[in-house]
Amino acid sequence: MSEAINMIKNLISGQFDPLDFSYEFPDYLVENYEEMLNEDRKMTDLLNENFPEICADFERGANEEEFIFNVKKEYDLILLEKQRVE
Repeated sequence: MSEAINMIKNLISGQFDPLDFSYEFPDYLVENYEEMLNEDRKMTDLLNENFPEICADFERGANEEEFIFNVKKEYDLILLEKQRVE
């Protein structure tokens, strides 16, 4: 789970190429789904809910700044939801 969160944080801070992120992050979610599910079911569900679509939108030509904004917005919503549940 921490690797997925670090990938998001690195994108937001400019340390991860947006196009690479758009391919690698959804792959990471698929490849590590079971492990992430065992670690934190709610966070796994939240990460898989909208991030694959956000990444696919960027791959189809969305603006880079808009993509990063959408990733940050979704990440912030996930953090709020996670805090609300805990």
